[in-house]
Amino acid sequence: MNRLTKKGCNGKATYNSAELLEIINRLALIEDILGDNYDLDNIQKLIMADKDGRIAVLPCKRGDKLYCINDYDEIEEVKALGFFVGRFMSIYYREREAWEDYNMPLGSVLFLTYEEAKRKKNKLY
Repeated sequence: MNRLTKKGCNGKATYNSAELLEIINRLALIEDILGDNYDLDNIQKLIMADKDGRIAVLPCKRGDKLYCINDYDEIEEVKALGFFVGRFMSIYYREREAWEDYNMPLGSVLFLTYEEAKRKKNKLY
């Protein structure tokens, strides 16, 4: 997207009046994305972190349901406990009857949907 405003020598924004309607529409789009309550300082920090490669979009949040192919080749519902980022991003979860936490990348034995887990299980067996 091309920038529609420029900084004048006084530090204030200047614009081409022929583009005013486009500027207003762009501002409306940005406000639709941000919602009514937003912190520009926080948004700027997030953008800088993204540019630096320090942002990761998590596939789910803590407490979300996940589906795991357990040691008995059954599809079991588990909950996400947390996340680990190393060579790959993995999700900590606990099987219902296990005393330890596991961490696995998505797509191996851990899935976001039951259908994904079922497809993987059918390919394995």
